[in-house]
Amino acid sequence: MLPCMSMDGPKLQPPAAAAAADAGYGSVLGTVTDGGVALLRADGDGLLIRAEHAAGEKLTAAGVDAVLAAAAAEKTAGAPLVAFWPCAFEKRGELSVRALLQFADGTLAMQDGGRTAWKREEALASVVDAKFVAMQPPALLSDAQQTDGDPLAFDRRMRLQLEQLKGVALGLLDVKGTVASYLAYKASYKGGVSPSSSHNFGFAKIAVLLAAPGRGLQKVFGVDMRDGAVLWSGLLQGEGWRLFASRPEPHKRDGPEVLLLRAGDAGTALTLLDATTGAVAGEEALAARVEKALDLGVVDPASSRRVHALLSNTGGEGAAPEVALYPDSEAIRAAVAPRLHYHDLDREAGTLRSFMLPTNATAPPVELGAISWPSATERVAAVAYSDASAVKSATHELGDGSLLIKYLNPNLVVVATVDPSPASGGGGGPDKPSLFINVVDVVSSKVLYRAGHANAGAPLRLTLHENWVIYSYWTRGKRGQAPHTEIGAVSLFEGHIARKGLNPFNKPGRSGAFSSFANEPPAALQRSFRFPHGVAALAVSETAAGITPRACIVGMESGRLFMLDRRLLDPRRPAHAPKKSEKEEGLAQYSQHLPLHPTRTLNYNATVLGLRDVYTTPTRLESTTLVVGVGVDVYGTRAMPAKSFDLLSADFNKPLLLLVLLGFFGGTFLLRSLYKNKRLRQQWT
Repeated sequence: MLPCMSMDGPKLQPPAAAAAADAGYGSVLGTVTDGGVALLRADGDGLLIRAEHAAGEKLTAAGVDAVLAAAAAEKTAGAPLVAFWPCAFEKRGELSVRALLQFADGTLAMQDGGRTAWKREEALASVVDAKFVAMQPPALLSDAQQTDGDPLAFDRRMRLQLEQLKGVALGLLDVKGTVASYLAYKASYKGGVSPSSSHNFGFAKIAVLLAAPGRGLQKVFGVDMRDGAVLWSGLLQGEGWRLFASRPEPHKRDGPEVLLLRAGDAGTALTLLDATTGAVAGEEALAARVEKALDLGVVDPASSRRVHALLSNTGGEGAAPEVALYPDSEAIRAAVAPRLHYHDLDREAGTLRSFMLPTNATAPPVELGAISWPSATERVAAVAYSDASAVKSATHELGDGSLLIKYLNPNLVVVATVDPSPASGGGGGPDKPSLFINVVDVVSSKVLYRAGHANAGAPLRLTLHENWVIYSYWTRGKRGQAPHTEIGAVSLFEGHIARKGLNPFNKPGRSGAFSSFANEPPAALQRSFRFPHGVAALAVSETAAGITPRACIVGMESGRLFMLDRRLLDPRRPAHAPKKSEKEEGLAQYSQHLPLHPTRTLNYNATVLGLRDVYTTPTRLESTTLVVGVGVDVYGTRAMPAKSFDLLSADFNKPLLLLVLLGFFGGTFLLRSLYKNKRLRQQWT
């Protein structure tokens, strides 16, 4: 096997190939075997191959055209060939040539005699963002493609159920066909779940992954979360593409969609992709250069697409950024009435500015406030936005029956700043805070909470959900302590209700609407814990209704995905032995060190090499969340923080359950018959 030959580098010419090069074959790369020598030359879109005997006798020229055609077929749209590894060997008296082709989009393909032996999508090793969309059920998808109207309408669903009932009746008459259909159905299981159950349980989701495999291009993939199969892929010309979930759930006849956005010198390109097939659903070009995009959490009633605020001219000194809504209509502006708020966070300048956009499209934005972190002492290192997941309750019940009111502010953003000076937090002087956690309201531009950590800094990870902030950082420790990783937790509350504070005669005077200007700052509880491994990523489990206790998904630098019970990070853990009420709440005595239980490892022995990010998404089962870890590898799994309380286990004995039910039914009819006979005898006597 020869070393890699790059298309950009110089072409090596082995002595055995020099004569062929002089004969007009150009720069070649050759490998000598017992049967002869194979000469390979790069020629733009593919490879030119010639096979000769060592003594100069030409053995065969077959396969040259086939390899050229196969190389051209493997060429992904617009992705040139960048390198190849050739290998020649004798097979049945003929010299056979194999070549491993590497394309600019990261694709690796092995050519064997003009056919593709295998193919790998190595661009998945450079995933930079991920979004999740739900698959459309096959029956509804085919019905929606054939007819107009709502496939979820009552008449459509009744027709589908009648067709299924008809299929069951026909299956009873054709036992052999039924068995064959059942075996084929079992073979179609993905991830140990049947296709119908995977849609009912919400496991049938597509992970849309955006990758950056090389300069000047990016690639987008649609990956089936059930078995990890790549459903589709597409090449994106240029760099700087951003990914958004435009329609995460299918709606009537409209399937799931994702939005791709790229700003260039001439404007901004917007591309809508059908997340089921990867086909382009729409394209649009904007004259303005969109520098930032914000998901407003509003759905367009006409297209069922999520509305995004596109910000341009964010670098103007003192001027408000220009903003456009996509999609935009009068109905959308009425949906975000009476005011639309957005913000501009400039990491380089260390500023955060809040604006209000009136519903009148011609009115200019109004700046409401600003926050500035001095660049000489603080630099913005990380930012975390709320995951906008479902919340079970606005209160947290304590063990004694009283309630803590959660601070559920939809406008929260966590900004972590670090001291850029090299000597921050070190030396022999007193410890100086070098890492600051800022909880900011981006509507009113107020810092609601700020905490500092001495001798701390990167690597830094942040996550925000409900009223919790969880973050990890590296600290050099105090004097005499070894450097280590710590995980900090902040919980925010806005009030407390006594055990008997809620009754028909005593109700708290709280408004149902939240205002960033009227509400008081929250009460914050904070505590830090030591973690025995380096942290590469942080995420939090999400469920459909938010009933299942949350778990913190910790991606370790060692490549492990660990599910950490959020109660272990509770700042309210007592320093003494927990009381009865605290035990009922699930609080354990405070310990500086967080325990690692091997059974809470999600990927077991499947190490995710170079782990960078972790993404989570809920399913329809309240107990289950889908987790994806990306790095050099991509690993997906289902996590159950409180076990599968709403799903039968895989080893559940269903035949025994069926026999027990049949026994109950048979026993019921038998006892009924015996009772009737006994009553009849009693009446005759």
